[in-house]
Amino acid sequence: MVNKPNTAIIDCQTTGISGDKFLGALIDLGVNIEKIQSKISIISNYLEGVSEISLSLINNSIYQFNAKRIQIKFSEKSKHRTGNELIKITEACLNDLKLSDMAKEYALSVVQILINTEAKIHNTTIEKVHLHETGSADTLVDSIGSAIALESLNLFNNVTWFVLPVAIGSGKIKFSHGLISAPAPATLEILSSNNIEITGGDITEELTTPTGAAIMASLKIKSISRLPNMKIKSIGYGAGTKTFPNIPNIMRIITGYQKEIFSNTDEIVILETNLDDVSGEILGHTIKKLIDEGHAKDVCIIPTITKKNRPGHILKVITDSINEEELIKMLMKETGTLGVRVYPCKRFVLNREMKEIEIDLDNKKWKINIKIVKNLKGEIIQIKPEFDDLINIAKNTNNSARIIEKIATKKIRSLFFENK
Repeated sequence: MVNKPNTAIIDCQTTGISGDKFLGALIDLGVNIEKIQSKISIISNYLEGVSEISLSLINNSIYQFNAKRIQIKFSEKSKHRTGNELIKITEACLNDLKLSDMAKEYALSVVQILINTEAKIHNTTIEKVHLHETGSADTLVDSIGSAIALESLNLFNNVTWFVLPVAIGSGKIKFSHGLISAPAPATLEILSSNNIEITGGDITEELTTPTGAAIMASLKIKSISRLPNMKIKSIGYGAGTKTFPNIPNIMRIITGYQKEIFSNTDEIVILETNLDDVSGEILGHTIKKLIDEGHAKDVCIIPTITKKNRPGHILKVITDSINEEELIKMLMKETGTLGVRVYPCKRFVLNREMKEIEIDLDNKKWKINIKIVKNLKGEIIQIKPEFDDLINIAKNTNNSARIIEKIATKKIRSLFFENK
């Protein structure tokens, strides 16, 4: 029997997710709030104008549901910070805390995602972007507090995170830049760039905040439309501060075990069509467009014999439910096909993560992204360098990609396999 959960699911389909609701759900799973309080108090040492940071726990009973609500209190003199300043403050806080590397990386990732998104929206750089709501102590409490709680629950290592469709709300919200439609632009940008499925929900309010979106994105979360086959270990409920008529303002985190020997399952859609009157040039163009513009996960062509003994092709596309409709339209437009078959299915996949390594060549350091594949036990199954990076280095050094691949493979072996 597995003692540690390998699956965690965020369910915020009705009232969305925010930093304090997420933290409340983690505390409901068994984290001691005093453990978080003792560590986050150092934030005021680095965040100018902030003092007396405290967390308090309120056991809410909302429409018969018991949930943990976190109240964050602090004194803060109004001060706008740049993105670069907040990143340096976050790094200083994390260096002062005795957290694992994974916890530190997670907390920093939440802040970086928020800042990079703000910079993108305002068409500027992290050095120049001026933070308003994002630059407050709330952001650091949510990001660092969540990292502490996740580490305490051992929910970083070998745990696959999923999220059901995220309620984002509607209506209008007032913030530092004026009156805008809900959700905030940063929220939509983060959810979109991380391929997280959304639902409007039944409430005319902002339901999911930018911090809530960044918290999920930093978990490398996968969207699912329904709960997977699993054994449930525990459920944590987190409550928000707003009250809604007849709808409890809560989210939940479900942890448990999936029986598969694979790290996780992925819901995909296979699109398929038979073609017997399309040229090779059009097929090549279509494949490129499906991947570059349609966000297809993969495309393949299978030679076949069609009716009347004509040679033809079966064009197969692997995608997800979010991009399914767009890709069907693209297939029909580019190939002229009259119909597309759709097969929803589940696939088993191993955990993959990207890291960056450096190789020395021609008295210069070159960066290469590598893909690391691990099984459920965390054992490395495969490591491969990104071929585009090899090609780029080969072009700039007048070497063959084959030689660069050998150098990269040797570096990978020394970093991950030798003396282990």
